[in-house]
Amino acid sequence: MSRLEERIGKFVVPGEVLGIIEEFLPGPGTYVDEESGEVRAARVGHLLLNLPKREVIVHPAVPVTRIPRVGGSYIGLVTAVTDKQAIIRFNTNPKSTDFFTGILSITAVSRRFVKSMFEVCRPGDVVRVAVISNKNRLYHLSMLGKHLGVVYAYCTDCGYPLTLKGRELYCPACGRVERRKVAVDYGRVWRGGGRREA
Repeated sequence: MSRLEERIGKFVVPGEVLGIIEEFLPGPGTYVDEESGEVRAARVGHLLLNLPKREVIVHPAVPVTRIPRVGGSYIGLVTAVTDKQAIIRFNTNPKSTDFFTGILSITAVSRRFVKSMFEVCRPGDVVRVAVISNKNRLYHLSMLGKHLGVVYAYCTDCGYPLTLKGRELYCPACGRVERRKVAVDYGRVWRGGGRREA
């Protein structure tokens, strides 16, 4: 057993020497120092070895934050709504507590005329949205498409989960009927926590 194999699972920091290129190839989370030929840690994490490939890996100690990509769809929570826009908070990695905030404009929810954003979503709704732009470090979102929209909602009167009946949402507890722009799989997707969809 080599010295490196004895260190499997040990905590390492960026720049720490893990071995030499003749022993192991650099894998994820590592790099080769061109001058010395040493394989070094590129991030804080735990040392792992892929023995069949003779590869050294540093598994991150903390979840890596994934930046939302334009064209990707994500599950998020509606945090605020005005007549013309909604603020959506979404997470790209379920193992991380990091989140991103985006703006959903009334012009990006339907090809038909929509009078008010309150007909589309309400605060507390869980929605699936697509990122269409990140201009000026601000995520602009869309609900255009059948798979995008509200995937889970609560009654604005009593807080009970709403059930889809036809094209409207119905509250089994108080009988209230509400409107939203629902996704085709309303009620079947979300079971807690935002996650990346595609």
